[in-house]
Amino acid sequence: MLKLLLNYGPYAITTAITLIFLYKDWKSFKKPFLRLTAISLILLLCIVGILNTFFTNIANEAAIKTANKNQEENTKQFFKEFDKLSQKIIDLKVDIKTSGLQQKADQLEAELKATQKAMISPKSTLKFTFKVPFSEEDPLVQKVVLPVKDDIVHLDFSIINQTEIPALNGELILTICDDCKFVTDPPRFHKTPGSVETQRNFTFERILQKTSVTFNADIKVPSYASKTDIYLNSRCVNCIVSEPRENRGIILLTR
Repeated sequence: MLKLLLNYGPYAITTAITLIFLYKDWKSFKKPFLRLTAISLILLLCIVGILNTFFTNIANEAAIKTANKNQEENTKQFFKEFDKLSQKIIDLKVDIKTSGLQQKADQLEAELKATQKAMISPKSTLKFTFKVPFSEEDPLVQKVVLPVKDDIVHLDFSIINQTEIPALNGELILTICDDCKFVTDPPRFHKTPGSVETQRNFTFERILQKTSVTFNADIKVPSYASKTDIYLNSRCVNCIVSEPRENRGIILLTR
């Protein structure tokens, strides 16, 4: 209602005022024709003004609707493009994060392998042989024929390190048969307190790589024996434990 008053009220007021002034001068228009013509002109001008405002408002409303529609479409298109751009940024961040994590994972894996390699130190292996002296080309000798005099057999044997790594801080354990006895403690061997009579120990700080250490021992064997066994077990802080059969020596006795 207010919109109608604002749009068409001025024309109605102007027409009314003009008619009022016309009425005041009504007697000046003595002929009816002039009076009718004046009233018709006033009303025609009012109607033309109202129609002009009416069609102008229609055109303006159409233009506003079109502009609003275009604005709405532009807004929708803007948000659509904005969403696409936002998704691209999110995908890019995910790619960057994934790539960064992969690089960190690869770096950690490399560090882990390096740590494992550092923790797994090279090992040394000590082996028993009757061969004295011993060279790298010689095979291990674990069976010999030795003479017996007064039930005593003399042994010469070696412990060898054929690896590239020194054997560190260890001991050798020489064990003879249960019915055998050591005539004397073998040189550099000793009896450990609490150990059995058939066992003697040799402690060492190192046995260098590609070297051998030679020992000897005199053993009293039973008079009925035609053979006997000895064992030379080894252990150290960086040694691989040998199989028992690799530490066994078989002695065939001749009388």
